[in-house]
Amino acid sequence: MFSFDQYINGFLEAPNLKRLLSNIEDFEIDKEAITSTNELPKITRLGKRMEFILLSILKEHSKYELLAANVQLKNKSRTIGEIDYIIGDKKGNNIHLELTTKLYLLDQSLNSELLHQWIGPNRKDFLYLKLNKLREHQFLISDTQEFKAYSSINKIPTPNKKALLLKCQLFLPFGLKINLPQNFADCICGEWLSIEQFEENYKKSVFYLPEKKDWFIMPESNSNWFNKHEILKQIKDSHERLFSPLVWIKKNENEYRKIFVVWW
Repeated sequence: MFSFDQYINGFLEAPNLKRLLSNIEDFEIDKEAITSTNELPKITRLGKRMEFILLSILKEHSKYELLAANVQLKNKSRTIGEIDYIIGDKKGNNIHLELTTKLYLLDQSLNSELLHQWIGPNRKDFLYLKLNKLREHQFLISDTQEFKAYSSINKIPTPNKKALLLKCQLFLPFGLKINLPQNFADCICGEWLSIEQFEENYKKSVFYLPEKKDWFIMPESNSNWFNKHEILKQIKDSHERLFSPLVWIKKNENEYRKIFVVWW
């Protein structure tokens, strides 16, 4: 339904959540004109789809050289892990780059600390746990003996920098007014609410419920909209599967919104 260029545009326009890991640089991708003839492989997982999109961007980007991607390392039968990308830049740096694409909802009932209050829409994922995994495992892979052996055999330079590209859309509880640190505020993309709140507060609009694999597409790219009665049925069907859908809202030709209607 959506073109590859629309996926690239949605990926590049998505906000970057920065300044969360010490000693790890925040990676930036310039929004230069990139035209790809690629087609998306039959990947249904959102994260893997975004990895392919960034791979396509890095292959064409004028500032970077793609040295390796999806480097899987094992020690006999034990899996060490996978490095997303190793790239070179114009300054002569070789970078171990990890990509993370996430959508989190703020739930202040979880913890008194902001970092621990971000949870996935189906309550199965936490921002702080993802950061712990990156810090304590993912970024250490390029320091292992297994990677050094791999890089020697494949003539890949040892990274002298580590960087994270955290594409993150954040959603606040419906109607909540809150002062957030600037790095979090820059990533606010919408609100989350119950189905009762949705029925009461959204009336004169049209709607679309994208598949999870399409969550980083910009709503303006969509041309297929439903009325409220039709979208409510789709939301209820999702809730029966204990799945919180993302809903795009078109108020007019110039105003679009994103919300999560949660099942919990």
